[in-house]
Amino acid sequence: MKRYLLLAFLLFLCSVAQLHAQREPQFTNYMDNKLIYNPAFAGSTENISATILYHNQWSDFHSSIDNSKAPITETFTMHGPLDMFPKVELGAGVHFLNDNLGFEHTFSAGLDLSYKKRLPNLGTNGSILSGGLSIGYVQTDLAGDWKPQDPSDTRLPGSVSDKSPDFGLGAYLTNQNFYAGASALHLTSPSLTWAGGGQSKIPRAYYFIAGYNYYMDQYKLEIMPGTLIRTDFAKTQYDIHTIVMYNHFVFAGLNYHAQDALSIIGGIYILKNTKLQGSYDITTSDASAFGGKIEVLLNYTFNLNLAPAAPLYHKSSLWL
Repeated sequence: MKRYLLLAFLLFLCSVAQLHAQREPQFTNYMDNKLIYNPAFAGSTENISATILYHNQWSDFHSSIDNSKAPITETFTMHGPLDMFPKVELGAGVHFLNDNLGFEHTFSAGLDLSYKKRLPNLGTNGSILSGGLSIGYVQTDLAGDWKPQDPSDTRLPGSVSDKSPDFGLGAYLTNQNFYAGASALHLTSPSLTWAGGGQSKIPRAYYFIAGYNYYMDQYKLEIMPGTLIRTDFAKTQYDIHTIVMYNHFVFAGLNYHAQDALSIIGGIYILKNTKLQGSYDITTSDASAFGGKIEVLLNYTFNLNLAPAAPLYHKSSLWL
């Protein structure tokens, strides 16, 4: 086991190279959208889990000068365990991200695979350590109706589009009460090549997440504090949250995004396997004039049993 951990750590370190400014989308409901930034989370649930998230960065932003809109991001993830190999615990998932930032549009998609190793001696009821790999692609477009203030500058592009393979690595440790993970995305640092030789790079991004679930059974309460740190080693951002759930039915909490916003989070289980939650950010930075951040998340879990059904035998009273 130590050798596996050492190998994973070395691979993670090898991914740290040239750094650029951070441009990763920021999600308030990151605690329920883990697969979008950590492939090792794939298969961490007993059933198949599908999540849709809508993110509006500045609810009141609109530019009358160039008709640009607020940054809007949508994500979709689906993952679950793979039961095809009885002696090996695997997980698989897919993720899609659609990000609109002014006249720049980024779309990424990928396949996430994970390998799980049970650690029976770690924690009260044991723990599971997962290693994950994400394989996909990212495409970035610059809209053709973008009009620079100085059209005579030949270094500025017109309508451009480029795509590149995209890879990520992750590790995720979980037990009944605790979880922690680390991941590195965009390992190849994909870039958009402009006419004339210019480039716009998507920098490598690194995520660290941890959380704890504290159960108060006598009050039917579950208290869930946690944190997320994202960095490119040029700029570091962090979030801290606490959510309280009653009777596994309704929940509410707060999240603090350092030097930017205080978020109000709330949600409800519509059905036993369907969760609807949303959040609103009260912006505390200079961007408060553009309004708060709005997010809506819908999660649905289900069981897909692909095992062949047992044959049915009909008996006749004449042949006993």
